[in-house]
Amino acid sequence: MKHAAIVEAAKRVFLREGVSRASVDTIAAEAGVSKQTIYNHFGDKERLFFAVIERVQGAASAEQERAFDELFATDAEPAVALGQLGRRLLAWVFREDLSAFRRLVVSEVARYPQLRLAWAQGGPLRFMIRLVGYLARETERGRLDVAKPERAARQFIALLSAEAQDVSVYGTLPLAPSQIDAIVDENLEMFLRAYGPRPKPPARPRAARRGKKKQAGA
Repeated sequence: MKHAAIVEAAKRVFLREGVSRASVDTIAAEAGVSKQTIYNHFGDKERLFFAVIERVQGAASAEQERAFDELFATDAEPAVALGQLGRRLLAWVFREDLSAFRRLVVSEVARYPQLRLAWAQGGPLRFMIRLVGYLARETERGRLDVAKPERAARQFIALLSAEAQDVSVYGTLPLAPSQIDAIVDENLEMFLRAYGPRPKPPARPRAARRGKKKQAGA
């Protein structure tokens, strides 16, 4: 209970003041605990910062897992399923608080190079793994035609996130539902033009085949 309260308080302070300017004294006051309690739980401010990252990523991963579980449960066509997934992804990733935290992480990478791996191994990597698996399975079923699922998954995420970053000015402006719909619909159409199932060649007319057999017999 106290551990979680400290992490939440630290998250608020880090977002408000930045990691370098935030003090353990301020975090302790925000959490309503003593400075020594924070050191007993986390050791130092850096470890506390990484505990905050783990908590944020854990919440993001849980949301993504729910989205994929629902996606697999409905067995909808890829155009529908990927559209629903894309909307949930943008609505979650570009929430005001998560966008602010992502900017904080980017600003601290130079001081904490290990942040790259810590951040990537959380939500982004798990989402990628699930999406790669989905694209591969839908290709096996003949509903998509994806030769390289990992590359296609990266492209799907990049198409949506790049435009969303632009429209939201790197997460500093909220995305309206209508903006999310437009971003997903337009980019999903492009994605499916590249990876939709290939049309089957037209069957040859039966009469034409019989005619050729007769000519061969004559």
